[in-house]
Amino acid sequence: MNERLLIVEDDESNRKLLTYILELYGYKVYKAINGQQALEIVNEHKPDLVLMDIRLPDINGFEVCERMKSREETRDIPVIFTTALAMREHRVKGFELGAADFITKPYYREEIILRIENRLKLSRAEKELKETIENQSLLLDHIEPMVWYLTDPKTLGNVNKSYADFFNRQKEDVEHVSLEILLPPEEFSKCLEGNKEVFESRTKTQQQLTYTNGDGEKRLLAVTKVPKINNQGDVNFVICSAEDITEQQRKEEKIQYLTFHDPLTGLYNRTFYEEELKRLDVPRKLPLSIITCDVNGLKVANDIFGHQVGDELLVEVGKFLKKATRNEDIVARWGGDEFVVLLPNTSKNEAKKITERIDELMRDQTVELIPVSVACGSATKEHKEEDVKKIFNKAEDRMYRNKSDVKDNKEDALLKRFTTKFFGTEFHALHHTEEIQTTGKRLGEALNLNAKEQEQLELLITYHDIGKITVPKHILEGETNLNDREWEQYKNHVEIGYRIAKSIPALNPVAQEILHHHEKFDGTGFPGIRQGKEIPYLSRILAVVDIYDGLRSDIFYPLDQDHCFKSPLSEEKAMEEILRRSGTFFDPEIVQAFMQRIQA
Repeated sequence: MNERLLIVEDDESNRKLLTYILELYGYKVYKAINGQQALEIVNEHKPDLVLMDIRLPDINGFEVCERMKSREETRDIPVIFTTALAMREHRVKGFELGAADFITKPYYREEIILRIENRLKLSRAEKELKETIENQSLLLDHIEPMVWYLTDPKTLGNVNKSYADFFNRQKEDVEHVSLEILLPPEEFSKCLEGNKEVFESRTKTQQQLTYTNGDGEKRLLAVTKVPKINNQGDVNFVICSAEDITEQQRKEEKIQYLTFHDPLTGLYNRTFYEEELKRLDVPRKLPLSIITCDVNGLKVANDIFGHQVGDELLVEVGKFLKKATRNEDIVARWGGDEFVVLLPNTSKNEAKKITERIDELMRDQTVELIPVSVACGSATKEHKEEDVKKIFNKAEDRMYRNKSDVKDNKEDALLKRFTTKFFGTEFHALHHTEEIQTTGKRLGEALNLNAKEQEQLELLITYHDIGKITVPKHILEGETNLNDREWEQYKNHVEIGYRIAKSIPALNPVAQEILHHHEKFDGTGFPGIRQGKEIPYLSRILAVVDIYDGLRSDIFYPLDQDHCFKSPLSEEKAMEEILRRSGTFFDPEIVQAFMQRIQA
């Protein structure tokens, strides 16, 4: 080992024993028989550790230790007292003077070596740390955090490059100058106040402060200020460091926002609602009312127009709920198509007025063709002993009852909107002519349809093309054959019509027939999943009367992508087109019955 140890021991036998043990383990040993000699060896050779008896003939070990610790050159040399004294006050005094450890006589080799090795390991670690710190000081100009020190509350000492770069300055331009030169008046005043606090309190501070950089940007800095205190207890200077945490703060704020907000509507989410419910469920907030809301028509919006329109519907509902309530109220998206409103200090009657206001604001509002509306239920906690969870359940039960009560009306309203759009002035030509109903009725009689089938056929004839409300107008009013993209858009109307019919109970009985009314008997139609007798019977009937009427009407009518009719045909020509496609487009038996009845 390279470590050098000093034994301070006046008893020769103990000194020899210690010397033997230490040299046996490879240590270089110095020896002193009194305190004065010990101090001389310490000053000259700077040993790595001192083993020192407390009782010495001239000055005792405590005083030797105190003198060593008072000098810069020797204060870091660890001292282990070796003594037969085991009194508590001696140990306390020794540690107060800076002793590293105690070894009690008589000596045990294992204990001596273990204590010495542990202390030397710690000393080596401390030296390495000190060297590391010294080396790191050379790297300060190459690190991102800003580092500087203050000679007094308003005057800079040295700074690193990051600090100068923050202000778009050179180091030499900012070192040893007043902070007043670098900072705007308000920032300087606040900075000076904080600096004075460190110098006066002589304690470390950590703050988040906003400073304007050299580009005029406000940046949030995490600033640490550590006072360097001398032996007299005064502050020599203050070491400061700062890290720009602006972007980190923004990310944290975003995370915080997302934690408590619904990303789609921007309203609070269920997590925030539940936390606020705990806060507001106190006597001073009574009466506490809760309104639960379920969005009408969301599934219809998603199924027919896609989830983007469904999302738009949810966003609109959120806007109206927010508009109908007060700033202190909590409006949250509970999940899916449900919202909840938390109303502190709100009576039962006041909550009812808010639900009425919600209905009033949403009246006649639509997204695409979907009415913006909600079914609401409210309940009020009036007494502190009531369970707020039961209040919520009561509001939810009332909401579901209200939703059930208005369900048919809302669906009728939805069908009315579709019908208005379908038969309105914008797409007036989609329903062909009223003559198609007459033709369908005559063909149904020829095929011996019963009353229920005849009624379903009439319903199918009326709404079979309702899916065309989503087809672009330029396609429906075209003049030429359709390109591939336009044809795909046109074909999609049967699936849209099917989804509309499935969403409205009144049209459920003909949903499958709407989906398949453009199937061809030979399997070449669309959507192309049925052929022959697999095609629903009413769809096969409709195919004949639909094309017959379409060919004779003044509308754009595509038989397929390559055969489109714009000008109306005569009755004879229309029948020729149908006969030509018997067995390919149409069921031959239905064509035969159709020809017989029309000719008759």
